[in-house]
Amino acid sequence: MSSAQNDQQRQQNNSGANDQDGDAQLGGGQSTFRPIVPGPSFPDQGVPTAGTKRTMGASWKKRVSTACLACKKSKRKCSGTPPCDNCRALHRECIFDESLDQRRRVAAKRTAEELEYHRDMLNDLFKVIRTADEKQAQRLLELIRSDATPEEIRLFIDEVLVQLQTFEPSSRAKRETTAQLKELRSQANMQGSAPSFRRQVMDVNFLCVIPPIAVPASPWTTVTDDDAFVSHLISLYFTWDYPFYSFLDLNVLINHMKSRDLNSQYCSPFLVNALLSHACSYSEYSEAYGIPGDITSKGSKFLKEAEKCLEQRSDDVSLSSLQGTMILYERYSMTGQDDLGYAMLYKAIDIAEQLGYIGGEGQDVDLSHTSKDFYNSAIKTVWGLFQLDTVAHTGFLKPCRIRNVRLSRTPALSIERDSDYWSPYPSQKPPRKAYFVTYFDKACTLSEIARDISITLFADEIVDDKERLSAAVDSLYQRMKRWHESLPYEFHMSKKPAPHILLLHIRYHTILISMFNCPRGHNDQDRSTDLGTATVATRSQMPEGGEDPASIATSSARAIAKLIRVHQEEYGISRSHVFALYAVNLALFLLLEYDTFDISDPDCVSLTSAFSIITTRSILGREVRSIFRRSVSKKKSDGESRWEQLPEGLREILEDDPFETSGSEADHDGHDGISDEANHEGNTSTTTTPLSPTEEDRRVQKLKKNRGPQEGSRGLCEMLCRYETMTLGRDDQVTGKK
Repeated sequence: MSSAQNDQQRQQNNSGANDQDGDAQLGGGQSTFRPIVPGPSFPDQGVPTAGTKRTMGASWKKRVSTACLACKKSKRKCSGTPPCDNCRALHRECIFDESLDQRRRVAAKRTAEELEYHRDMLNDLFKVIRTADEKQAQRLLELIRSDATPEEIRLFIDEVLVQLQTFEPSSRAKRETTAQLKELRSQANMQGSAPSFRRQVMDVNFLCVIPPIAVPASPWTTVTDDDAFVSHLISLYFTWDYPFYSFLDLNVLINHMKSRDLNSQYCSPFLVNALLSHACSYSEYSEAYGIPGDITSKGSKFLKEAEKCLEQRSDDVSLSSLQGTMILYERYSMTGQDDLGYAMLYKAIDIAEQLGYIGGEGQDVDLSHTSKDFYNSAIKTVWGLFQLDTVAHTGFLKPCRIRNVRLSRTPALSIERDSDYWSPYPSQKPPRKAYFVTYFDKACTLSEIARDISITLFADEIVDDKERLSAAVDSLYQRMKRWHESLPYEFHMSKKPAPHILLLHIRYHTILISMFNCPRGHNDQDRSTDLGTATVATRSQMPEGGEDPASIATSSARAIAKLIRVHQEEYGISRSHVFALYAVNLALFLLLEYDTFDISDPDCVSLTSAFSIITTRSILGREVRSIFRRSVSKKKSDGESRWEQLPEGLREILEDDPFETSGSEADHDGHDGISDEANHEGNTSTTTTPLSPTEEDRRVQKLKKNRGPQEGSRGLCEMLCRYETMTLGRDDQVTGKK
């Protein structure tokens, strides 16, 4: 018998003896015993009660996940249920705070809420300092200096903001614009004006997100041995950049990267370092910077290693070499570095020609005997190169270089069977249907039409016959319309599809703008052809509200604004593909040139807001923003500069970047708009060579001679010439070197 049972028996014996003595003292008779308390009853189902657990002794053990605050402070063992045994015995308040348990999801949520609260408070603090009057600003400073609590400061900020918001603009249009700007500024605050420098302390959203693609850093790069960071960059690239051109086979590359096989024909250090250098432009991690806080140094270490690998294997002709060169083209196009954009594009085309996959009039190359990995990689790479070539040359009003692709495309799937998903890493929003196979097929078909447009309208030698040119434009326009109408319903803007599908619509509209606004491409600078009658035969099929090229172009610009608005609302705009910068810039300049730019217009607000965010990501963006700012300032409306008509908040976010180099051509005197001669020639170097008086006079006279009724069109062509130089460099320089 256990000691506990002995003690219980002893207590019962003593109790019985006491009862017998009491009865004897009362005069004898039959002794009476107190009834025994019935034992606990155990329910058939459910969890035993607290009393039941005590009677069950050591056989019942419950794992306590958290303790109350009092037990934590006194370091006592807590029973885990409020009120706990200790608090009940000591008659004290029992409080459980699960958010203090860092293992729980609620703790992460609370941390995120606290970070958001402090971020909002900081933004509102800056807003009050910028917009409040001197008296209110001085009062805020006194509060801070007097060691006021954060709650008191927050209360004062809220009062000032309420006063500022009670101010009503003078007209309904201005009120609507103000409301739109507040909403867009709020989105910009959430998205960040750019992928800004983030120090080693990450916010909870980044700490809680695991990259969807896990790959090793070694042996592919010597820049870092951090697998998590490399996985983060690879995931960013395949989320935000890859879907637009899709010139890689994601599964093939990832599988061979995981194999760590340096002899793989599908993966190489050159390809991986080129990809990582470009992916750094989408990252907010401090490791992505070569110089802390300097966005121009993003990915510079990976780029240096990629260039070293390229130099070592300059004669290599393989798929991985072709893919790495195409990625370097994208990387250089964001900096306009020494004509390297065009250099990489033409090098990629040369590799594809040496492989026998493009050019010539021969039969298609049969890849049916090759492995599945090679078959898929080759088709995606070569057709992706074809898309890249048509986007670059059609966008800059030049004839495409690739006239023929000798690989047949993979057959398209039905929309129901196209089951891939796209997730907006690193945000935790739900995934969307990607429709990668259908998208790639539609994008390649659009590229075929764009190739024909570039050859017909932008070639060096084209027919001067006005009627034949008009008929050609009509035919191409009808092909474009039929293509757009053939897109599946799931691609419609109202369905809010994935970003690459939105950009496909945007690409369609940029091609229309180029078709009807600059019909002779760069040749339009030397001789003009009036296409005012080009579409007379198809007036009944024109976009609603217009029958001429100008209406088609402005309708396309407004369509781009609506698509960009969806992109910004659904996914943000700070990580958009670099093509979005080109499209937004094109739409804004078109509205400026046609004198339809009105900041109270919702489309102009959407474009300008997105523009202010995208342009902070790269050197290219800063240069483009400077040109746009000067163009807006130069335009006059009722004697007042359009720049002065912009709301203060919007002017503020379009001001010069404080980190922009003072020696940039954008700051030189006399460079005030795209019609400037140096701008027209596209010289973006920090030190320009002055023109001789004779050369300068000739160029000025040439521009004056060419200025005609299509002033807006010519200004847009000049802007595209300038944009081309800032991204890809000088085509004629690269061709001359070859």
